[in-house]
Amino acid sequence: MKRRGMSETVELSCPFCGQMGTVLVDEGGGEHQTYVEDCGTCCRPRVVHIESLHDSSRGPRVWLERDDGV
Repeated sequence: MKRRGMSETVELSCPFCGQMGTVLVDEGGGEHQTYVEDCGTCCRPRVVHIESLHDSSRGPRVWLERDDGV
């Protein structure tokens, strides 16, 4: 993870096309964050989940899921 002030970036693979891409983690955004953003490669919507681990030196837990419009 790379830190940039109050934000850091995480490299994750898209759940649709598998391409690696950068997800921005806003450390000031709260303990639990969920939002939808499009993949920069295939343009399909993916749900970004972020759980802050303030008590851990490992940083936040970040994962992506498909947004199939259900």
